[in-house]
This record gives sequence, C-alpha cells and structure tokens, in this order.
Amino acid sequence: TALITFVAFSPDGGSLLSTGFDQTARVWDVATGQQLSKSADPLATARFSINGSSIVNASGREIVYRDAATGVEKSRFRSPVEPGALQFSPDGKLLAIRGHDQTIHILDAASKSSISTIKGHTEWVMDFQFSPDSNSLVTASKDRTAKLWDVRTGKELLTFKGHEDEIFEVEFSPDGTTIATGGNDDTIRLWDATKGFEIARLRSPNGNVTALAYSADGRKLASGDDEGMLRVSNASGLRQRGILRGHSDSVTRLMFSPSGRMLVSSSRDKTARVWDVESELERLSLGGNSDRVSAAIFSSDGSQIATVGDDKKIKLRDSKTGREVLSIDSPVEPSNLAISPDGKLLVTGHTFHDPIIRFWDLTSGKLQCETANAHEGGPWSIGFTSDDRVATAALGERTISIWDRSTCSEISSFKVSEGDGNHLAFGPGNTWRALQILNNGRSLKWFEPETGREIATFSGSGMAMSDAQFSPDGKRLITADEDGMIRIWDSATGLELLSFADVTGENNLAISPDGKTLAVGSSDGTIRLFRSSTIE
Repeated sequence: TALITFVAFSPDGGSLLSTGFDQTARVWDVATGQQLSKSADPLATARFSINGSSIVNASGREIVYRDAATGVEKSRFRSPVEPGALQFSPDGKLLAIRGHDQTIHILDAASKSSISTIKGHTEWVMDFQFSPDSNSLVTASKDRTAKLWDVRTGKELLTFKGHEDEIFEVEFSPDGTTIATGGNDDTIRLWDATKGFEIARLRSPNGNVTALAYSADGRKLASGDDEGMLRVSNASGLRQRGILRGHSDSVTRLMFSPSGRMLVSSSRDKTARVWDVESELERLSLGGNSDRVSAAIFSSDGSQIATVGDDKKIKLRDSKTGREVLSIDSPVEPSNLAISPDGKLLVTGHTFHDPIIRFWDLTSGKLQCETANAHEGGPWSIGFTSDDRVATAALGERTISIWDRSTCSEISSFKVSEGDGNHLAFGPGNTWRALQILNNGRSLKWFEPETGREIATFSGSGMAMSDAQFSPDGKRLITADEDGMIRIWDSATGLELLSFADVTGENNLAISPDGKTLAVGSSDGTIRLFRSSTIE
C-alpha cells in the first residue's frame, strides 16, 4: 500500500479518483470497488474534468489530460509555474495553481492570464478548493489553519482555527454551506462556510487524514488515511437548523412531543415553553411557578404537559392552550418526573435531597402512594417500563429498582459491582436501557441489568457528562459533556462517530421520535436544533 494523497468523486458519483505516493492516478467504480483505469506520471496530482470524461494530471511544468476510462493521454499544455497542485473552478472559467510555497495563482482558464494571487498562510498550503459558485477558494495549511479567499481580489474572508496539527485536506460541501478539513490530528472537522465556526468533528480510527471528498449529493464523505485505507462515511453530520430564543436563564430539561412536531423546555427563569419545531417559533409560555422549573414533559398522547419546580408545585396543563388542568403541592421540590402511558399516574423524585419516590393520581391530584427510602441520594432517572412498571436509578448508587405502580412496593432490583451510579434512557414503547456511570461521569457503560453483561463502553470524554440519550432505534448514544461538547457514539461498539462543541457549556438533550432532530438546551437559555441522519 502507498499513502493516498487525494480522492474525488466523479460528477455523477459513479467513479472515485485517487492518487498516491506510488505516483499513480487510479479511477475506481464506487458500486463494485473495482479499478477502472490507472495512469502514471512523475507527480500524480489529478482532478476530474468538469464533465468527468477526463482526469487532469499535473506533472512537472506539464498539465496533462487523460481519458478517465482508459488512462490514455488526450492533450497537454505548459503551465506558467511548476504546479504542486491544480484546481479548476466549477464553472470551468478559472484555474488555480499552487506552486511549491504558500502562494496560489488564479488564472483565466482560457487565456491563462493572471487574475489574482492568494498569499497569507505562514507555512505551506497543503490543499485548496473552489466554492461551488466559483467565487471563493478555501485553503488548508501546515500552519494548522484553513482560510477562505475571494478569488477575484485575493482578499482573505475567513480563518478556520481549531486543528491541533497541520491540515492536509479541505473540501466544500456541494451546497457550499459547509467546509470539511482533515489533518495530522486524526480528525475530520466540519465548518460553517459563512461564519467560520466549527459544526462537527469526526475521528479517523486509523490515523492521519490525508484525503477528503464529498459525493455529489453531499450525503457521503470519502476519506483516505496514511495507512492506505479508503473509507466512505455518512457526511450529513449535525447541521444546525436554528436557535430557539425566549428563556432568560438556563434550560433545565427538554422533551419532544410524541409526534415530534412540538418541543417543551423548562428553565431556571421560572417558565416552561412550548415550541413548534418546524417553524422554530414559540407557541406557549407556561408561567405560574415562583421558582426554577426543573422539568417539563409531555404525556404519552401529547395532549398534556406536566411541570415540576423548586417552589414545590406540580402543574398539569393542556399542551395546546396552556390552560392549567391540575395543581399539586408536593412536600419537597421534585426535580424529575414521569407520566404513565395511560396518562393516569405521575411519578416524581428529587435528585440528591429526598430518598422517597411519590406516585400521584392525575385525576384527583392526590398522592396515591410513596415508596420507602428508595435511593439515599434520590433518583437521577425515572421512567415507565414496557410492562407498565416504574424503573429508577440514582447517582452515587449501584442499584436500579423496579416498582409496582399500584402499591409503590419494590418488585426487583439490579446491582452492579462498580461505577459511580446509573442512568436510565427510555426508547419507543417504553423500552429502557441502563447506563453505568464510570470515572466520575467521564465514561459510561451500557449493560443488561438482568445479567450484568456489558454491551459497550463509551469513554474518551475529558469532562463529566451532563446528559445521555439513546437514539430511538438504539443504534446511537448521544452524550453532552459539562464543557459543552456533544458526542455521538455507535452504541454497539462504543466507537465515537462524531463530536461538536457548543460554546455555551453544560447542556441537556432531547431526540425527536423519528431520530432526525436533536435539541440541545444550553446554560445561556437558548435551544439549538440540529438535523442529522447520523443520529438514526
């Protein structure tokens, strides 16, 4: 094998071009993985032509056109400088040539006359690409930055900072909204092409990222590494749809309605708010609490919303009008809650401060029953299981308990031998999954409570995790770190697939029932919506 230096999809997405240190350019059939052609030049730097029928190689001072299917030479012309690499603009009117320094020369493709010179990196430019509209150029450098330039004037527009080592590769998404970079720090990073902030981060499991390319539809990202491995990955990542603004203090909890069309949030600003996910507009502001609202949830049919607050008030409201249906005075400040699938029972608990779990009749508003000292530190997680029982888990304890909803008596419990506590995540049909909290919250283990069998361990976070949620199909685990990092993991293997930083710090999460939207509530009171097929 030889180090791969470049990969590119053909315009129709059916073929893949790669070059390497073996001084060859190869064209591959994407569907079968078979090699279609191979050509050799002293320096194999290549691109597909605009129509995909040719590959264009830079070799010394010569620029050579070859037939993509056969590798046979079609024509050549002499470059004004010795190219280290070249790139045609998408409209075919411009040619960018990188010399063996920090400079990019922009030429008129027809006349070969100079249009602008791009210079500003402090070390070698490793890669560059035109934007889809041919108006700008993005460059990647050994100086650990990528830069965006105006091709007509040579003016620097944006600088992308964050890589911890030199950047080898840079690519625009087909719609021009995202820039992908890869380099010597074993990461692929996705950037907003208009504002310059980092959107997401993918890890390369084998080593340094030496080549990148988007498919024509923008849904796939091909990468090559210094071990000679080619991979084609889902490139949709987490794309921010919008920001929901209205809360004036930290968001404490989020939940999607069963249909996924609405989102309810609770906050330290003493309110809960209902949002329309599609229009990204606030529909209701639910006041009436005199202190922090610690949690707000939809009933299983979406018709009602229950809220709990530090003022010891439990309120049940109509989700369409916000009208208060029921108000309950609790003896303590509930911090978490769950509504039974039939909508008749509400279960509340208080993390850290109260060992008792209370069961409330939602028809009368009266206390139906309460447990004995269930968890010394109070329940961290509460939820109904698929067989209509109540499951609870706590921080600082290694026990998961199952309770009878009618009598509040403990039916069974599961103990683990290590860890800092447990967290429960509930999926469709109230299927529940147990996560063991390890390493002071910096790692999680997914296990079967009945057998104790470990399914996967999720580690690598430098900070304690503030929330963890499974995707609806259970194939992904999404976690939030206390430093604002959101991570997506393969739940079967524990492999981190993607991460991105939210600058507002500690977050909480909610995932829509279809798995396509992630809501992130932040300490600055905002809620960010992300669309992603990666979660599915």
